[in-house]
Amino acid sequence: MEKKTKVFDEKDWEIVTLMKELGFNSDEAKVLVCLAESEETITSREIETVADMSQPMVSTALRSLRKQGLVKRKEHKTPGKGRPQIDNWATMKLIDIVEMLVKRKKNQIEALNKKMDRLRHLSEKVSC
Repeated sequence: MEKKTKVFDEKDWEIVTLMKELGFNSDEAKVLVCLAESEETITSREIETVADMSQPMVSTALRSLRKQGLVKRKEHKTPGKGRPQIDNWATMKLIDIVEMLVKRKKNQIEALNKKMDRLRHLSEKVSC
């Protein structure tokens, strides 16, 4: 039985845009949306089709997301002499990834606020 291939809709593109604004690059965001919306594992080729991405773009994004601990993969030998099939999946739900992003951004804002407060304090003591 063949999987039904979905294409990105308006909601998916909006999620990608917002994720880019919160720190993921475009390709990482697209891959995460593909993985999050898939009810089972998904191959790189399927990601290419759904997100309209090239193979190198998908591979680079998957590698980066694996390094961040957000994606896992498993190789399966295919019949014959071809390359093995690689199944990919997200290690957490999209909402959990979003919460992680929000927390990260809040921490960055807090750190910036401390630096601005310190700068204000120091500048009050400068007499020119």
